[in-house]
Amino acid sequence: MLQGVLNMPVIKDTLAIRVVAYDYDNSGFYENVAGSNPDKQIWAGAFGGVTTDSQDVGSDQYTGGRISVLWQPTDNLTANLIHIQQDIEQSGIPESLLALGETRRAPFQRQTGAGEALTMDLDLTNLEINWDLGSFVVTSSTSVAETEELQDRDVGMYFGPLLGVDDIPLYLADSGGVDSVAQELRLNTQFDGRWQFLVGAFYQDLERTLGQDFVFEGQPDLDPFGGLLLFESTLVETVEQIAFFGEVTFDLTDSLSAVAGIRRYDFDQTAKDQNDGLFNGGFTSNSLSSDDSGNTYKLGLTYAPSDDTTVYGTFAQGFRLGGPHPLIPPEVCDFDGDGLIDGVGVPIPDTIASDELDSFEIGAKFVLANGRATLNVAAYQVEWEGIPVAQVADCGFELTLNAGEAESRGVEIEGQVLMSDIWSMNYGLSYVSAELTDQAPGLGESGDRLPGSPEFQMSVGLQADFDLMGRPTYLRTDVTHIGEYFNNLQEAGLEAGDYTTINLRAGINVTEKISLSVFARNLTNEDGLTWIETELGDGRANYLRPRTIGLQLRAMLGQ
Repeated sequence: MLQGVLNMPVIKDTLAIRVVAYDYDNSGFYENVAGSNPDKQIWAGAFGGVTTDSQDVGSDQYTGGRISVLWQPTDNLTANLIHIQQDIEQSGIPESLLALGETRRAPFQRQTGAGEALTMDLDLTNLEINWDLGSFVVTSSTSVAETEELQDRDVGMYFGPLLGVDDIPLYLADSGGVDSVAQELRLNTQFDGRWQFLVGAFYQDLERTLGQDFVFEGQPDLDPFGGLLLFESTLVETVEQIAFFGEVTFDLTDSLSAVAGIRRYDFDQTAKDQNDGLFNGGFTSNSLSSDDSGNTYKLGLTYAPSDDTTVYGTFAQGFRLGGPHPLIPPEVCDFDGDGLIDGVGVPIPDTIASDELDSFEIGAKFVLANGRATLNVAAYQVEWEGIPVAQVADCGFELTLNAGEAESRGVEIEGQVLMSDIWSMNYGLSYVSAELTDQAPGLGESGDRLPGSPEFQMSVGLQADFDLMGRPTYLRTDVTHIGEYFNNLQEAGLEAGDYTTINLRAGINVTEKISLSVFARNLTNEDGLTWIETELGDGRANYLRPRTIGLQLRAMLGQ
């Protein structure tokens, strides 16, 4: 890991530039055993697939930086321009195949010898301007974002059984790109009285392009498809969204205040979808559009009887945009002609509805023991409607269904304690019950627990700060426990989670400008599962990163 920061004043008290650059090179910890796996070799021989054995699968490199320019021409006007760029290159897919044991996997290579890969590039520019007019503050935020990503992987172990074989060299390249422009304007009041107001507007223009290429990656003379185009698709989506929002705050007393807010949104979406190939039943194209509008609301009360105590209650609503559903050919996915997708039992959807939630929360924040301790507690309930869940049909196409309704109820506690002049502790724990409250056809029943939602999580951190040979020194340990959870609504198969990790870190300021630290992450080398794939059902999973020990040197240069 290499990091560098340059902070440079250009015009005193008026203009400054900050530049950050980094390069992270992370080794992979998965193993490719395709070249020596007997079962893989059978199908490699049958179809002329390329296999190899290799270590370090899933290694990645993050390269990027950030440049920010802060300009303050007057005491009441500031402009902050930020540009962020990040490129990610990953060699191999960091997943295990549970049937092979531990962190092993066995993908085919492409005929060129290239293996599975993942790349992602991000460019983001934001300009924020704040103008203080005394009783009012005007804020403008303009953002331009561009992302590109590509995932190239072997999917033969999933599609093989659909074709009557256990495995076959088939590669699926998923590509995507997003171009987005967003503008937000806000006006905040700074009145002396009991009333404060916020009004604003938001606009977004987004274009998303998705592509898929599905190809046979064996020897041409052993191609069971005779060289035919298997599948390719292009989907272009556009979203234009505009929203207006406002919020009013009123101090009922010196210690009790109320807030109420509303957001009015309106969006239009279009989707142009083209598919072709043998598995699509030939060329198809489609154009869909959808639009929606509505209001979301916010209400809240805050009671602060002293500087050491705050009690609050809030109600807030939210939503995520839905949109047109990608094209699924009925002649391929509805073999019986009954209008229902085979293996899922629901009609082919035209659109994905926006999902919505209502959130209720009550909580309190305390400062205790003359400022030596803090305690934050909160209880919440979230009611979620129209949950989008991806399903893969028997025909191999993925569809997204809105899975009924769900409810999450939970409690969170966190805090810090200064136990002595040397020792300090921070802690946090949470409990949540998250489950479907209504039957989701083809997906789950009422009472099914939501995927990826451990009921219990806990963390404790303990740190000692002291002088060693006259130099500031610290020792720190962090313990985190994650409860068990499933990655499917039916709670079927293996559970993920249910692991505890311990991290250690120690550091010393060698000089006023040079510091040295050592660390050990996942000290006990816990091999817990963080995710188990259930969408395709081919037994892929992710493990915790193994024990990692390192040394970090930091130097400050200049003034």
